[in-house]
Amino acid sequence: MIDDGGRFEFEMWRYAKALKQPRADAELPFSHRPNGRAHIMGADVAINSLGLRDDREISPEKAAGTTRILMLGDSVTFGFGVAGSETTAQQLEALLKSERPAARIEVLNAGVGNYNTSMEVAAYFQFWRALAPDIVLLNFFVNDAEPTPVPRGNLLTRYSLAAVYFGSRVDAVSRMTNGAPGWQDYYGGLFDDQQPGWQKAKAAIAALKAACDSDQRPLAIVNYPDLHQTRPYPLTAITTKVSQLADGLSIPFLDLTPEVTDQENAALLWVNGGDPHPNGATNTRYARRIATWLLTRWLAEQRNSR
Repeated sequence: MIDDGGRFEFEMWRYAKALKQPRADAELPFSHRPNGRAHIMGADVAINSLGLRDDREISPEKAAGTTRILMLGDSVTFGFGVAGSETTAQQLEALLKSERPAARIEVLNAGVGNYNTSMEVAAYFQFWRALAPDIVLLNFFVNDAEPTPVPRGNLLTRYSLAAVYFGSRVDAVSRMTNGAPGWQDYYGGLFDDQQPGWQKAKAAIAALKAACDSDQRPLAIVNYPDLHQTRPYPLTAITTKVSQLADGLSIPFLDLTPEVTDQENAALLWVNGGDPHPNGATNTRYARRIATWLLTRWLAEQRNSR
């Protein structure tokens, strides 16, 4: 059997087939299927009726006295390969509740695999703005400047795990044979000022900032590091570029890279040896840093009123 339940390419295919639905929208060509359930990359995944990763039902109408924090993001925010309780979002909620046991706090996980920044912002305007979050966290990863994907494929790749596997292997060999750039060069190239994906991402962030200002909702950018190599971290130029964009738009910026640079063996931070998505323990590092930052910046008054 070539499908052992832990191969990234198989499980991303399974995730798309079981939990995503197509949309007739070039800006947002797919979204989560409401009320979806699946076992993906060794973890049970629940999508609630709103399309959030959560096994709870969240009321569209926010209850009085509730602090609602919305986390926009991609598969890192979604928590690919970890249980719901191990995602950064659910761990963040638990930590904030432990600091404010009398408070009502909701952390909403709006992460969707294969979303980029412009798609996350499009989803905010179409779905999440109406939920009236008190704080919006735009979780940024280094591939979020990629162009919006165009759905494609054929019946063979939609329904055959073997085709997905062998197709991905042929593609990998082709990239190496033809001298395709390595992962560091690839990521760096995304942030060239002439790249349309980066231009679109910058415009989307500016639009999100304007909307949050209009609604009087704090917006922050939280930067998540790539975990292929953490010590030394080779993508600081990208972090600097995103930080400078945030500064120019007066958006608070939190970099999570320092939370992982103590780990010389980066693979220990991964879901498994073939998938560098963060595991539950890595998400704990992230959640603790975000919680401390939020309690200091925006939730201090509520914390002190305990």
